[in-house]
Amino acid sequence: MRKIIRIIIVTFALILGMVAHADEAPKKNVHIIVVLADNTNQGIVPVPDKLGDGMVPGTNLYWGALYGVKSYFKRQDTITTIKDKSSALPKNVLEQLDFILKTDNGPVAIHAEAWRGDKMGLAIRSYYKKLAEPNGPGLVAFVGHNGLMDTYVPKPISIAGRPKPGKGKTAMVLACQSDSYFTPVIRDLGANPVLMTKGNMAPEAYSLLPAIKAWAEDKPVSDIRKSAAIGYAKYQKIPLRNANWLFGVKK
Repeated sequence: MRKIIRIIIVTFALILGMVAHADEAPKKNVHIIVVLADNTNQGIVPVPDKLGDGMVPGTNLYWGALYGVKSYFKRQDTITTIKDKSSALPKNVLEQLDFILKTDNGPVAIHAEAWRGDKMGLAIRSYYKKLAEPNGPGLVAFVGHNGLMDTYVPKPISIAGRPKPGKGKTAMVLACQSDSYFTPVIRDLGANPVLMTKGNMAPEAYSLLPAIKAWAEDKPVSDIRKSAAIGYAKYQKIPLRNANWLFGVKK
C-alpha cells in the first residue's frame, strides 16, 4: 500500500512539474540567420534548381527542403512554431519564424530568418551586429555557405568603439571551414565560438538543433560539439570520428 501511495505522489509531482514547465517563460533566446543556397550568386557546388534558388525559401536547401531549418524544426516533437512572422519582414529577409524548443532547463525561444541568397555580405554583417548587441539573444547562429570565401566583409565598427561588445554571447557557424574564417572576428567581439567547422560540410539542421539543445541545457562546449557531430554522422552516413574532427571534438 505504501508503495502504491509513493508512486501516486511521485506521479502527481511529475505532472505538476510538467504543467509548470509548460507555462514557464523562455529564459534563453536564440537568433538564427540562414542564408539561402544560391547557385548563381554563391561559390557552392551547384544543387538542383529548386534547392539552389536563393529567392525561393519554400524549397531551398537550407530552409524549406527536408533538412532545412524551417522544415526540420517544424517536424520535431520538442518544438512548437509559435508565430509565422512573414509579414513586416526586415529588408533582405524572405521569411522568418519563431519557435519554442522544450529542453530539460525549460523552454527556449528561437527566432530564425531566411535571407536572400544574393545578400550574403549583408547577412554576415547582420550576424556580426547581432553578436555585438549588449543585450538580446544569448546564442547567435549562422547557417549557409561560407560567404567569406567569396567576398571580403569588414569587421563591425562596434569592435573599435566598444571593445568586446558581445562578451558573454555564444556563436555558432554552420558553414564550410567556418573556424578559420569566422572565429577571429567572433573573438574580437568577445563572443564564444562554441560550434565551428574545420572542413567542408552540409550546413543542415540535424547538427544545429542538438547543439542548440545542449547549449540551452548548459552542457560544456565538448558536449555541444559532440551533439552536433552525432547528428551529422547519422544523417551524412559517415564515421563518427570524421564528424568529430569536423566540429573539433577532442578525444
